[in-house]
Amino acid sequence: MDAFGYGFGIAIAVMAIMISMGGMAAGLGFAANNRKLKEFGKEELLQSLVNGALLGGLAILFMPNGIMAGVLNALTFSSPTSINCPGALAQNTAICFSYDYLSGPGYTLNGVYHQSVLSQVTALMAGFLALNAALGIIAGIKLSAVVISLSFSSLLNPIIGQIQYFIKTLTTISLGILVQSALLQFVAMSAISAILPIGLVLRTFYPTRKLGGFLIAVAIGTYVVLPMSYVMNANILDSYQSASTTSAISSLSGSAGSIESQAMSVNKNAIENIGLLNSIVSALNALGSGFSSIFNDIMSAISYFIMAAFILPAFSLVLTVISIKELSGVLGSEVSFSLFDMV
Repeated sequence: MDAFGYGFGIAIAVMAIMISMGGMAAGLGFAANNRKLKEFGKEELLQSLVNGALLGGLAILFMPNGIMAGVLNALTFSSPTSINCPGALAQNTAICFSYDYLSGPGYTLNGVYHQSVLSQVTALMAGFLALNAALGIIAGIKLSAVVISLSFSSLLNPIIGQIQYFIKTLTTISLGILVQSALLQFVAMSAISAILPIGLVLRTFYPTRKLGGFLIAVAIGTYVVLPMSYVMNANILDSYQSASTTSAISSLSGSAGSIESQAMSVNKNAIENIGLLNSIVSALNALGSGFSSIFNDIMSAISYFIMAAFILPAFSLVLTVISIKELSGVLGSEVSFSLFDMV
């Protein structure tokens, strides 16, 4: 029996115990003609029956290959989509797609193959790192003649500083994507197998009934609403994404390779040769013209990554929190999120 079965088995056993206790309390209340004890027993019996119906419904919905799995599968694959995930991620197609979209090996959406957001960020960062290294080499070169000494550092340092700013931005984006991917992995491994059964058990006991309802809402919200919001995000960005990201990556890599080959051609024995000035200047001119031509693509790519890593996930978080809050209310657990009370 898997974790799903064990969790629900424990919940069933606890529910049976609480039905027995509720029945005994009601019986003692009638025997002793104690109104409070009778009402308590009746209330516990009623809540136990509600928990039983809830347990049966959730077991049917969330069992492996159950109704919810079919619904998520149908919604995720409503358009031509291809995904591949190992382990617990494969049990929820929406989570699997979301993981592939963020940091997995890639996915196919609407018949078009896409690299994951993390793969694209890493490729663009590699281009910037290569360009930063090539310009750093040139910035350290000093050419001197009899009365003239020339250094490229003052010319290139502002450009290098801007490139390093882009690298820091992409690093932050990468960390944001990795955190979200780790969250999806945690949800896939624990939401249905651990959090939901624990919530059902806690909701069975009178003192922890509200906490149990909250945990049930958390399990359903994170397992269903959160990944489906990422599926929606991917479809939104699919219409936004263009060839600019690929163009920026290839252009940066090409420029970095060209500049680095020019820089590495300068050796210690030839450093005094003023004839190298023409080749280096021509390489820098090529970089300048190339960089200006791909600047719009770079900014478009970074805007795409910011949308994917921060703006749309914030919208997903709001949707998930609202769903947890509303579902908690339905389950008898009043939850207040101070930052979201206005919605």
